[in-house]
Amino acid sequence: MQSDRYHWAATGDVNAFFGLMLDNIAGLVLTVVMLSGIFGFPVDFALQYMVPGTAIGVLVGDLMYFWLAFRLAKRESRSDVTAMPLGLDTPSTIGMVLFVLGPAYIAASNNAYVQIASSADVSLNLARGSIEEIVAAVQSAATAHPSIDA
Repeated sequence: MQSDRYHWAATGDVNAFFGLMLDNIAGLVLTVVMLSGIFGFPVDFALQYMVPGTAIGVLVGDLMYFWLAFRLAKRESRSDVTAMPLGLDTPSTIGMVLFVLGPAYIAASNNAYVQIASSADVSLNLARGSIEEIVAAVQSAATAHPSIDA
C-alpha cells in the first residue's frame, strides 16, 4: 500500500546522484579531449564556456524534472513518482564532437571563429529539443485518446 506522503529522497538516491555526476564529468572530459586532440579546438574556450554552460544546462534541466515529479505526485496523489535524470550520453557526445562541433570549427578555420562551432552545437540542440517536444506532445495526445479498436 502506498503512503500519501511523497518522499523526495529514497534509498539509492545518493549513489544514483554520484553515478550520474561522474558520468557527466566523464562526458565533458571526453568532449574537451576529443575536440582538442582531433580538431585542435582551443581548450581554454571549451573550459571557459562550454563546460560551465553544459553544467548549468544539466542542473536547470534536472531541477525542472525534479519539479515536474513533485507536481505529478501531488496531482495524482502518488508517492511512487521519480524524476528522470538528465545528462550527457556518450553516443550523442561523440556524435556532436565528430559531426557538429569539430567540423564546424574546421570550417571556420580560425580560432577567432570558434564561437561558430559553439553556435552550431546550440542550434542543433535547440532543434533537437523542439523535435522531442513535438513528438512528446503527439505521443501524449495519442495516449490520451486511445483508439476504439484497441
